[in-house]
Amino acid sequence: MDRTMTGKLSVNLIQPVMLRNILKNVTSYFPDSYTVYVSLQQNNINLFYEFMDISVLTEYHSVMLVMLIPLKTFERHFHLYKLITFPYKIYNLDDYIQLTTEYDNLVLNDSNQRFLLWKEADIKKCVGKGIMICLAAKPIYGRSVQNCESSLYFQRDEARTLCSRWILPQNFAPIFIRHSHDWIYSFSGKQQVNMTCRPNATWITSTWSLQGTGILHNASACQNFELYPATEGHSDSNIEYRDDVRVSHIKPVTYQEVQILQGPSHLMHQSWKIYTRNCLST
Repeated sequence: MDRTMTGKLSVNLIQPVMLRNILKNVTSYFPDSYTVYVSLQQNNINLFYEFMDISVLTEYHSVMLVMLIPLKTFERHFHLYKLITFPYKIYNLDDYIQLTTEYDNLVLNDSNQRFLLWKEADIKKCVGKGIMICLAAKPIYGRSVQNCESSLYFQRDEARTLCSRWILPQNFAPIFIRHSHDWIYSFSGKQQVNMTCRPNATWITSTWSLQGTGILHNASACQNFELYPATEGHSDSNIEYRDDVRVSHIKPVTYQEVQILQGPSHLMHQSWKIYTRNCLST
């Protein structure tokens, strides 16, 4: 009962099979459109021990457990997307442009018609990992509401003017981001990359010559990335790569802005770095 007294259900008090049967019976009394936050499959039952709150009511002859079960509706189930932007090479120039967002995450419902904007601090207020339960403390926007974050996700050209834009140095710091079983990279110039991988029980070093923005597949077992001056070719490995991951539909700069950057005015060039929202747009 010690764990129960702290507000959480103990697996020793109610076994998973029994808890699953209780939940199945309770769900038959739910109002329309309401359901439990995860399915009642056997491999999900452990999540209910984590998220359910328990109250204990006692009297002289009995002890009663009151279970507070989180519920969801179709419109209250959201998916969390972390927003990451990569540098964009301006053709005919040596400059790179990067769009920046105010919020770190876009939270979309199942129908992609409603969304929230979150910062990392908002995620820390939620309970759980993988599947999270969060308080309804942030405004929910309709898809017709345009801002930088949603425009990036839905690939709208308005992102060019709604997002802040920065001119990066020609030799900006290399970017490596792990995503599931892949690694996403971005380089300002050609780089030789040595990767130490352990696909089985043996460590193997793979060498690649990479440039621009792309993705390395089947590289989940790789680490210890080392960068060297560029050389041609690569070693044999089971790693695949693509260099077309950048969404080309949204161009961070217009033709008119490229003309300005190509112009002789150094003052205009410096101003463009700071006052990006006042640039010309189409």
